[in-house]
Amino acid sequence: MSEDVPLKRCSRCKQFNPATLDYFHRYKGGLHSQCKECRCPPKPIDLIHQGQKRCPKCEEWKPATAEYFHRNNQKRDGLYPRCKKCNTKPPKVSDVPEGYKRCYTCKCNFLATSEFFYSHKSKRGGLEGRCKACARKAAKAYGSHNKERDGIEVSAVRPLEKRCPKCKTLSPATTEFFHSNKAAKDGLTGDCKVCIYKRMQEYYKSPGMQEQAVRRSANRRARKMAVPGIHTAVQIHEQYKRQKGKCYYCQQKVRWGEHHVDHTFPLSREGASNDISYLVITCKFCNLSKGDRYPWEWPEGGRLL
Repeated sequence: MSEDVPLKRCSRCKQFNPATLDYFHRYKGGLHSQCKECRCPPKPIDLIHQGQKRCPKCEEWKPATAEYFHRNNQKRDGLYPRCKKCNTKPPKVSDVPEGYKRCYTCKCNFLATSEFFYSHKSKRGGLEGRCKACARKAAKAYGSHNKERDGIEVSAVRPLEKRCPKCKTLSPATTEFFHSNKAAKDGLTGDCKVCIYKRMQEYYKSPGMQEQAVRRSANRRARKMAVPGIHTAVQIHEQYKRQKGKCYYCQQKVRWGEHHVDHTFPLSREGASNDISYLVITCKFCNLSKGDRYPWEWPEGGRLL
């Protein structure tokens, strides 16, 4: 051994060994505090049970083969720790007679027929887990719970009537008072026709929706006349800001909502376009006075070019 190799003391056996990888394992860029013999002592060879494996549950020694242990590729020996006898669950002994089925709610045994259980394709045996009596009780309790939650008395709701959840009025369950809806259980909408009509009126009366409706109508009119181009309500609002709220012809202030949108080249004349570059904001008087004339044909507007 060379004298240049430093010695290292094992923290367990207190012996000095050369500080090399032959005596110590590598650890965090250096060497481990314990030598290899102390850290990984050799396991004693069991000559009596050689080729056998001990089950940790029944503590019996059995041949380490697939005949007594299940295979497991993730283990070192390729076998499951427990033997097949301990790993296999004992079969459940059922006290339900053959041809009968137990309801999981009332715990009573009934004949496994559609007379006592509702049919269900995805369930075992093609039958529901609870009997018909328990299923009816559960459905009744569910319906009464929902009605009590909405503040409605169960006795006040008649079979041929329906209550609107918004206005709380009780009306006949017909298409005269409710819109039809195929996706619903009763084939009717939840809200009555009066509430739906009021909601639609509030929606379409909002300023943004009114402006969008006007623009859609203008674009549709241009398409009917085979005029190219399209514009939106946002572009009209931007044009109003560019003109600083003034009429394009008389330069008078025009309040938003009282403004008119004029095509500089009329839709009924040659060279017309529905694009935003051909549209201007005008007052009512100038737009109606100009009519279907070009700007240079209407000298009162001051736009001869």
